[in-house]
Amino acid sequence: MQDSFADVVLTGERVTLRPMREEDAEAVVRWRNDPEIHRWLFSQKLLTLESHREWFRRPKPDRLDFVVCLKETGQPIGTVAFSGLDAARGRAEAGKMIGEPSLWGKGLMKEAFTLWLAFGFERLGLRCIYIRTMASNFRSIGLNEKLGFTVEEVIRGGHQAGGVREDILIMGLTREAALRSGVIAGGNQP
Repeated sequence: MQDSFADVVLTGERVTLRPMREEDAEAVVRWRNDPEIHRWLFSQKLLTLESHREWFRRPKPDRLDFVVCLKETGQPIGTVAFSGLDAARGRAEAGKMIGEPSLWGKGLMKEAFTLWLAFGFERLGLRCIYIRTMASNFRSIGLNEKLGFTVEEVIRGGHQAGGVREDILIMGLTREAALRSGVIAGGNQP
């Protein structure tokens, strides 16, 4: 799937989104292994450059990974992704991360994720996008809610890390809710 969108660049006011490249490996590994980010990931295995590059090279027909960059400098600062892309059902799971702690809380992920969601609904023809998050990840939950996501399911004790069990929230956003929340404009339907 990634190859189909190799030339796509999504542009916002302060960020751009472009397809992930192999040379992004060092930044991605650093971000995902940062303890302040790693604690929110469902995979608790630390990455190595080699393991990330192996993952990157494998075909992923139901997955699309982009890197979030500062528009002004082109500096990579995070990632967005769709996994479990199911064209027949019009569904996908979204993921998001700003990897540079100095840029947290500046609204960059809201801008990037809004671009990503609009891309999913308008270009990929998705009808529903969902996201999984740990119930204590209040920052992520707050952003999801601002963009129109609602809690669809709670998986009690669904994640365990460091001997602690935590609930997982599955939040969903339909195309109709994205229209109401302004994530996508009414005239841009495929």
